[in-house]
Amino acid sequence: MIRFFWGLLFVSFFHCASAMALDVRAQWMDAGHVKLQLPLGLYVSAGTQFYLVDDSQSLRNSSALFLPLISLNQTTAVLSSAHLSASEIDRVLTSTSKIVTTNAQKQIIDSTAIQFAGVLDSLYFYGGDDLGGNCTAADCNVKLWAPTAQQVRLFLYEQLNSTPLIKNATRSNQGVWSVALSSQYRNYFYLYEVTVYHPQLDKVITSLVTDPYSKSLSLNGTKSQLVDVLSPETKPFGWDSLQKPNLKSLNDTVIYELHIRDFSAHDVSVPAAEQGSYLAFTKTNSQGMQYLRNLAQAGLTHLHLLPFNDFGSVNEDKTTWENYSGGPAADLKEPQSILGGLRALDPFNWGYDPVHYLAPEGSYAVQGEGWNRIREARSLV
Repeated sequence: MIRFFWGLLFVSFFHCASAMALDVRAQWMDAGHVKLQLPLGLYVSAGTQFYLVDDSQSLRNSSALFLPLISLNQTTAVLSSAHLSASEIDRVLTSTSKIVTTNAQKQIIDSTAIQFAGVLDSLYFYGGDDLGGNCTAADCNVKLWAPTAQQVRLFLYEQLNSTPLIKNATRSNQGVWSVALSSQYRNYFYLYEVTVYHPQLDKVITSLVTDPYSKSLSLNGTKSQLVDVLSPETKPFGWDSLQKPNLKSLNDTVIYELHIRDFSAHDVSVPAAEQGSYLAFTKTNSQGMQYLRNLAQAGLTHLHLLPFNDFGSVNEDKTTWENYSGGPAADLKEPQSILGGLRALDPFNWGYDPVHYLAPEGSYAVQGEGWNRIREARSLV
């Protein structure tokens, strides 16, 4: 029997635009240390002092936080933040704070924004596996790790476009915002309203966003959905008794890579509505499945599937899709211009542009709305 792997791509996003829009030379390394790269030509004397302020244009005694100098070389100053209280650190993380340098006359001679990754890892690490919207038969809970947010509110939608019910989230010391709900909210759609400092815009903004830990989504991921992944509605027949076949040794592994849509997009032995979908793998007598059985008999042990966590490049509304239905591309006078014009409208993509890592892609589902895509993805497995 072939084992199925869910191929995941871990993507690092480098916010070049943010770095260009904002001067960021300070790194808050951990609870006790801030590293500041000094601008070329800045002279640091005995009277030079460093402060955390929430407005780089002023130095108000009520809010400015002094940072003692620990060490200094020609390009870098290391400052101490060990004396700051938890509430003071929270205030800095959730505001438009800068590090300013003053001379002996208390005049500001330098100002820079701050990178917070180190102190977030140091003081706000959360190792729980319960982030996102999770429901059981007894209740539902929503948790979002957002230590830099000033406020988080939960917008609940009984129907996809109904008027939302709004609930305030409470924040833990680790920066986890949560809302406890009764089980009646299972299968509700939801969004977060997050008020947070935006480094590229250099101001505090409020946005309505989906849950990065979503397990279920509306079509095209416009809203997250509260879901019980252990509920019968999300499981195909036999799911609870499914067992992985034994593998005596990793040395016996023979892997075949496969794209979910390519596997059956033109397989006429699969019902038209299920071609290119998760459910095509459930048609055990289809041409594609017969081919996989033949490969398994020849020694194939594992099937590596290209990413099918929710990605952004394909419109999940199948009524918008356009496909080339003419002759072979080689017969076209200008194949690239014709196929290029369809690229934004056709249903194909490799899937290496993930949006929600923990939810299956909806364009591979016959019914991509809500928990249906979970059940169909599990049917493939």
